[in-house]
Amino acid sequence: MKQAIFLDSTPYFKDKIKKSCEQKNIEALFIESNQLTDHLKNKTKFPVIIPLKSSAIEISAAYNYSQSGAKVGPDQNTAYACANKLKMRELMQDSPHNIKHSTVSSPQEIMSLMHSWDCKKVVAKPICGSSSRHVQEITNTNVLIANSLPFPMLIEEKIEGLEISAEVLCLSGKPTLIGILEKTPFHPPYFEEASYSYTNNLNPRTKAKAESLLQDLFTRLKFNSGIAHIEMIVNESHAKLIEVNLRFGGGGLTNTLLKLSTGYDLLDGLLCDYLKLPSTTQKTINKATILYLYQVNKGGKVKSLPMPELLNNENLKYVEHFEYCKKGDTLIPYPQYSGLPGFAIFQSKNQTLDPNTLITYLEQNLAITYE
Repeated sequence: MKQAIFLDSTPYFKDKIKKSCEQKNIEALFIESNQLTDHLKNKTKFPVIIPLKSSAIEISAAYNYSQSGAKVGPDQNTAYACANKLKMRELMQDSPHNIKHSTVSSPQEIMSLMHSWDCKKVVAKPICGSSSRHVQEITNTNVLIANSLPFPMLIEEKIEGLEISAEVLCLSGKPTLIGILEKTPFHPPYFEEASYSYTNNLNPRTKAKAESLLQDLFTRLKFNSGIAHIEMIVNESHAKLIEVNLRFGGGGLTNTLLKLSTGYDLLDGLLCDYLKLPSTTQKTINKATILYLYQVNKGGKVKSLPMPELLNNENLKYVEHFEYCKKGDTLIPYPQYSGLPGFAIFQSKNQTLDPNTLITYLEQNLAITYE
C-alpha cells in the first residue's frame, strides 16, 4: 500500500483526505511538523510528504527528508522563496506585476515611507508567514496601530482592485491553472477574508490579466511539482502579485469550493500526480458557489453559533458547514486572532452570484453571538 504523510491538517480537511485516500488504497498519515523527525527516524523508505501550511518549520521538516526519497513538491529554494515574502518581491523585482515595497523597523519608518511614496495607504506584513495574522492596512489616520506590529515588517503599497486567488496544480511537471476564486475582504485594517467564491462568470479581461501574471511568475519561479495558492489584485490597468503559497488555500477549503463548482478535485489530482496513479478528476460542471467564513467580530465567550442549514434565501442553496469551535469557547479578534471559527457553503439557485451583495446579508444572518 502506498503512503502519504500530511503535515498540520485541519479537522475538516482531514476527513476529506481520509476518504480520498481510502478510494485509492493509500495510507494517509497525519503528523504535526514538529513530530516528523521522530516519526521518520527509523524509516529507510520515505513516502510522499504533503505540507498543508507554508510555515518555515513545516518546510524545513519536509525537506529534511526529500533527499532520502520523499516526494515533497517544488525544490527547496522555490519553497523558501514562497515562504519569505521579501524573497518573492526580490524575485519579481523587475516585473510589472510586482508591488512597491520596503522593509521597516518602526512605526516612524512607515510614516516616512508613506511620505516618500506619496501614498495614503500601505499594507504591513510579517516577512515570513502564510496567515493573515499581523497583516494590517496602515493609513495616515491609523498609523498608531503599527505600534503592536512585530518588527521588522514588510511594507507594500496598497493596491485597490478585485482580490482573487489562482489555484494551480503541477501535472507532469507543468503548472496548470485549475480555477480562479474571488475573495471578499472584511473590514480594514485587518485582512480577515469574509468569503471565497466561484462566480462562473469571471470577466474575461480579469482572467487574461491573471494568466499573464502567472506566466510571468512561472518563468521566474521553478515550480514543477505540487500545488500553489496564488493571491493577486486585479484592476483596470494591471494585475499585481500579493503572495504565493505552496499549499491548498484556506486549509483545504479551496479544494472543496472548486470541486463543488467545477467538479475538479485538486487533492485527487495532486495525489495521483505524486504517486503516479491514474486520475479521473476533471471539470464537469460550472456552478456559482460561495464559501462564507464566520467572522469573530468583537469576540468573547460563545453563546451560540450560526445555523446556516436553516437560512431561507431564494437565491442560495445550502451545501454544508463546519465549526472549529463550540459553545462556551472564547474567541479573540485580530490582531491576536484565535483562528477561523467555522464556515458555510452555499450554491446559487440561479447559476450566478455577486459575493459583494451577499456579504452583508450573510454577516447579519450567520453571526456568532456572545455572552
